[in-house]
Amino acid sequence: MKTNFATKPQWFIITVIGGKEKSIITNIVDRLNTYGYYGVDKPVREIKIIEHLETLKKLYNSDDASLPKNLTNTKTTSWKTLPNGKYEKTITHVTNKFPSYIFINMIYDLDIWYVIRNTGGVLGFIGSSGKGAKPTPISLTQYESALVTNISKKESEFNRGYQLNTSVTINSGAFAGEVGLIKANTDDGVKVEVNAFGRKQDIDVKHGEFSLTEEKK
Repeated sequence: MKTNFATKPQWFIITVIGGKEKSIITNIVDRLNTYGYYGVDKPVREIKIIEHLETLKKLYNSDDASLPKNLTNTKTTSWKTLPNGKYEKTITHVTNKFPSYIFINMIYDLDIWYVIRNTGGVLGFIGSSGKGAKPTPISLTQYESALVTNISKKESEFNRGYQLNTSVTINSGAFAGEVGLIKANTDDGVKVEVNAFGRKQDIDVKHGEFSLTEEKK
C-alpha cells in the first residue's frame, strides 16, 4: 500500500504501558525512521507526552520543628527568607500530565498504524475498538486544551476522610473542571476516577484542589 502524503496530519492518542512512555516514544520513532515515516515533512510529524509543571509552596516559622537546619537550594527546591522570621519553600516538579497516553501528530495510514501498534509497550489507539477499526483523531480544540498548565498552590493540612463514590469537582491541576468519583482516601487527598479521552483513570487529588459536587452552587 502506498502512503498518502497529501492528507493533513491530525492528533491521535496512543495508550501505552504506564511509566514507560518516554522509552516507548523512542522505540516508535526508531521504527518509523526505518520506513522513512518520521519527520517535519513526513506523514508522522510529532510524538510526545504532555508535561505538567507543578509548583508547591509551603511557609515555615523560624521555630517550626520541621524547618530543616540547612536551607539548601536544588534544581527542584528553592528557599526564600521572608519578613517576620518566616521562610518559604518552593518545590517545582514536572510530571506526565496524562500517564499512559502518548500524543501523535500524523497522517492516518494503515501501514503507519501497523508499525506503531506493533511496537513493544503500545496497547492501542484511542477510538479504535480493535479488529481493524480505524482510530479516531482528537480535535485541535481538545489537543490545545490538553497542553501544559503551570499550577502554583499553597500546601494545606487536612485530616478529613470522604465517603467512597462521592462525586467531586476538581478545581485545579491537569484535570481542573472534571467531575469524578472518590475511590480512595490518601494521606494528603483522595483518588478520583475520571474519564480521560473515553478511558477511566484514577488520579491523585490533594486536599484543597477539589470540592464536593453537591456543595457547588
